[in-house]
Amino acid sequence: MKVLGLCLSPGVGGLELYVLREMLELQRRGHRCIAVTARESMLARKFSATGIDSFHIKPLNRHFPLMAAWRLAQVIDREKIDIIHVSWAKDLNLAALAKRISNKKPRLLFTRHMGLTRSKQDLLHRWFYQQIDKYLCVSTMVESQARQHLGLADEKIQLLHLGVKAANDLQPDRNAFYRKYGLRQARLNIAVFGRIEEGKGQHIIVAAVKRLIANGLDVSLTIIGHIVNLDYQRDLLEGVEKDGVTASIRFIPFIENATDSMPNFDVIALTTYEETFGLVLIEAMRAGVAVIGTAAGGVLDIIENDESGLLVEPKNVAALAEAIETLYGDTRKRKRLAENGKRKADQQFCEAKHFDQLECLMRALI
Repeated sequence: MKVLGLCLSPGVGGLELYVLREMLELQRRGHRCIAVTARESMLARKFSATGIDSFHIKPLNRHFPLMAAWRLAQVIDREKIDIIHVSWAKDLNLAALAKRISNKKPRLLFTRHMGLTRSKQDLLHRWFYQQIDKYLCVSTMVESQARQHLGLADEKIQLLHLGVKAANDLQPDRNAFYRKYGLRQARLNIAVFGRIEEGKGQHIIVAAVKRLIANGLDVSLTIIGHIVNLDYQRDLLEGVEKDGVTASIRFIPFIENATDSMPNFDVIALTTYEETFGLVLIEAMRAGVAVIGTAAGGVLDIIENDESGLLVEPKNVAALAEAIETLYGDTRKRKRLAENGKRKADQQFCEAKHFDQLECLMRALI
């Protein structure tokens, strides 16, 4: 197969890294892969270091990018592309137009990584969405939203959970890790991985950990991620400094190989109000770390409460503090949740299994 991965997102996160992993894996399996990215983006830099051919396109009009679509159609015809895979919703119009302009008329595969909040059944949206040959949803929440809000035939919509690689089997050197980042080891060490912005709910876990520290518990919290909202991060830092807990609540930048860093912590939490899926949770589970997630959105596909992790009500500081305190005082339970979570993630959310399913689906389309 000849697959074109289209992602013009300028971001640095799970969606963009997924596109990179997909292209690398399909190429490893013997398929011809081409990436189309935004110039100067993280993905553009990453692809330049691989053996995958990449092109850059900058649409002047996102809603009807006719000139960019003509350029993309030239790439499609020259490279005889069989499948265009779109992972960022803002690229869909470009891909749909390019498909129609091209002589090759490749299949259009779209993976929805984000939730849908409104109907897209007006005439223009319906035309663009009708160009899609298969619409993949990363969680049952997204699948339900797609069936509700889009005018696509039911057979075009399909659930396909994402997968992650297993963590490195090497025992982490916790002391070296904590020294490297200037962190304090406590009796219970918690981490949050993700973009730093209000919707990710870092302020919820900061408030919960402050409450536990005030009650005499020896806990530490490390917040790891790319800063999206500088004002939000500044408010968090000022609050931590004001309450005198800077030694126990620390912020460090985005870590490239997050999964290998996760075993340095006792608990990984996801406090997003409503996460579309929750990739960080399955990364932690495959790394053998106990997890806490909000009982909303795609997280419900991942965690069975009190079996493979703990679920708490979104935005509920008291409930989150109680869940953390439970794992603080019950090491057996923490170990049981970690073992059960790893077993589930290894079986259901293995990256190799995900790409097996994706490859079969692509073959069926052509």
